[in-house]
Amino acid sequence: MNPESAAADQMLRMELMVTEAAVRLAASGAVNLAALLIAVLRGEKQISGKTSLTNLLKEGKALTTFPLQSDKMKDFIKGAKKLGIKCSLVRDKKNPDTVDVIIKEEDAQRANIILDRIGAKKEVAEKNGLAGPSGIASGTSGYTMENGSGSMTQPTNLAPELTEKLLGRLGEISSALKYGADPAQCKAALRDIQDELGDALGMPAREKSAAADKGAEQKTAGKAGKKSVRERIGEIRSRAAHEPQHLKPKVPTPGKTITNQSPMK
Repeated sequence: MNPESAAADQMLRMELMVTEAAVRLAASGAVNLAALLIAVLRGEKQISGKTSLTNLLKEGKALTTFPLQSDKMKDFIKGAKKLGIKCSLVRDKKNPDTVDVIIKEEDAQRANIILDRIGAKKEVAEKNGLAGPSGIASGTSGYTMENGSGSMTQPTNLAPELTEKLLGRLGEISSALKYGADPAQCKAALRDIQDELGDALGMPAREKSAAADKGAEQKTAGKAGKKSVRERIGEIRSRAAHEPQHLKPKVPTPGKTITNQSPMK
């Protein structure tokens, strides 16, 4: 794999991980943060430090998000570094006066100390359900998230059956990538999942762009001449079922690590 392909593969896997995190957050009731991640994945918001977000997600700890005035951002980052708070910043070109900050819930109290010192207005909620992206106005009947294309109405937790369905499809995409499926098809399938989750969260439809239209054309063309991700996975499973046992690749069981073993003599 050449460097360019390797970089694209890494980005796709990162997007896969963030999408899975958004599904799980929505299932747990943290719909605000889930919606923020979907907005980032759609390109409606830009994130500063994707590595920082990835590291936060990998830790598997509860996260919270809060809006911060842009002119206070540098002071907050400086204070966060001194106190050892990991954070990721999300920007919205349509709302340049505010950035969204993602941190671990356990750091909320220390973040509030920093905000108080720098004279910031927003207080960080210590529970994710009380926090949300900038542009969200809380109310007794729900909230709306303005993004220039509509509003978002807060639903309850993501339904268990939909959660299972989306996670299953994400698992299929991951398996397809492992066995060499077309990255473009995997990305198109991943995009469909993001849009379905966005619909379930009550978010406006994805904003159209020239790049998106081109991707849709490629997806349609792919259907005519190429097999879908699910079809590829089906073929892989079919071949595996007819392969001799000693030729089948060992697949690690979740939660277990396969150690190198010496060949049998």
